[in-house]
Formats: sequence, structure tokens, C-alpha cells
Amino acid sequence: MKIRICRVFDHQHKSRAYREALADAGYYFTERHYCQGVKFFLSDADWREDMMDEARTKGIPVFLYPHAARPMVQYDGCVEPKPVRCMFTQAPGGAELMKRIGYPNPVEVTGWAFSGVRPFRPAVSVKRILFAPIHPNGNGYLNQVDKDLNARTLERLEAYCAETGAQLSVRLIGMPQHGGMKFGENTEVHAGKKNNSSLDMETADVVVAHQTFAYIAVALGIPTVMMGEDVPPRSGNTEAGFCYVDHWDDYKDYLMFPLDILNGDPAEVIGKAVSTDEPIREWRDRFIGEPFDGPKFVKTLESYL
Repeated sequence: MKIRICRVFDHQHKSRAYREALADAGYYFTERHYCQGVKFFLSDADWREDMMDEARTKGIPVFLYPHAARPMVQYDGCVEPKPVRCMFTQAPGGAELMKRIGYPNPVEVTGWAFSGVRPFRPAVSVKRILFAPIHPNGNGYLNQVDKDLNARTLERLEAYCAETGAQLSVRLIGMPQHGGMKFGENTEVHAGKKNNSSLDMETADVVVAHQTFAYIAVALGIPTVMMGEDVPPRSGNTEAGFCYVDHWDDYKDYLMFPLDILNGDPAEVIGKAVSTDEPIREWRDRFIGEPFDGPKFVKTLESYL
């Protein structure tokens, strides 16, 4: 039996479900550059130049799994897409968005891979709010737009908790000054990690967050409110490289989460979030969809080899 070898770049443990599916199908993994016999590369991003250069040199196919839970609309003018064999996305909405922005490579839906998928669980009362601010890049940079969103969200949540007696807990990644926030004395702050963990949110009555952390909460059925959903998606890890997408007005109504803490009275928004999933059902079907299907993923990948 011929040994099948592949190379998988793991970004914040987001490749776990894909790696497990490949291992179950009999694949072995290597992290070595220029390893002989590698059938394909699987990465979260096409800007990882070491993998892309090796692929071009040796003619090895490259596949993409999701870099983040929100579909990569940054390909709409901020990031130049590289030629890859196929992009895997988690739900039908991701494939539809790639079509709308003119993404040039094949896109396949293989299910939600970042966590389990559970039914919505309402909260009888709101005693604990978990806020996960937008975190800075690895170099500590966070653009002013996101700093302002963090600060405005924190201000609203602290006011809400002062009025209702709810406890606010902040899951902070990076230094507080990098996120643009100053915390009140009654706000709990604890360090988070970029590891796709859902442990923090399991005891929360409602999660307030942005992008991946918020999407995971929705997938797990936890009442969720997002922030700044009407602000155009953006990219860049320096001020000079900061960029907004080009055609936001063409698909914003399709992508935006229906419950935004900065759009409406916070008490009303949170009240809707914890009582019923009716406002978000269509969005959840669109961007969470069905659980990850490992055999389907492997079969689909191999169909492109």
C-alpha cells in the first residue's frame, strides 16, 4: 500500500477537523519543506509564501480551508487571490459570497468545522455577559476603526450591566491598550488565547463578539450579539496596509448578522438574542449550516487531485 503524505498548516487549531478526516482516510502528515512524495498542501491562507513557493516549484496542489469563520470577503479588493486547486468553505453562504465577489478558484462546501453544531438554548435571564473584543494582529496593531468599535461596545455593555446587575466578563487577547479600551472597576477581564476554544462561552447567558468567536457561539446555540456588522470588512496589519473591501454595498445585507449591539437599544437587542433564535435562523442556515462532513471533505479534495 502506497503511503499518502500531505502537508497541513495549522492556524489556531482551525485545521483540526480537516486533519482528523485526512488521518481517518489514511493520510500521513509532514511539516518538512521539500519533502518527497507530498500529494498536496492544505493551508488556511494563500499568502503563506513558503508553501506557495514550494507548490509552484514542485507542482504540488494547494487547497484552502477557512482562515476565519466569516467568509474571506477580503478577496474583494484587499487581498489578491492566488491560484489554488480549491477553497473549502463551511456553509452555503460562504460559497455564495465567493461567487458574488468574483473569486476565481473553485469553492466547495463541506460543513461547519470550527466546533460542534447545537440547537439554540434561550436564557431565562441575563446574569453573565461575555464580551470578546476585536483582537490586535500578532504585531500588536489594530486599526482605529476596530478600536472604536471595541470602545463603543464596552461602553454600552458596562452601562447595561450597571442598570441590570448583570456581570460583564471580557475575554481579552493582547494588551488592553492595543484594543482601544479602558475597563470599569466592575468589569472582569481575563486573558484569552487564539485557539478556537469555546470554554469561555459555555457559562455565558449571552456572547457579544465579532467574526470567528461570535460565529462559534452561534453554532453552539449560545445567544449571540455581534458588533459593527454594518462597517465594511477590512484588512491590514499596518496603518499603511489598511484596506476596506471594494463592493460592500453589493452583499452587506446578505452577510450582516441581524443582531448588533451598536444598532439599536442594547436592552432590546440583548432581549431578542436570549429569548429566541427566530431573528437569526436564516443567517445561521446561511453561514453555519450543517456539521462538518469528514468523508465528504476527503472525497471532494481527492476529486481535484
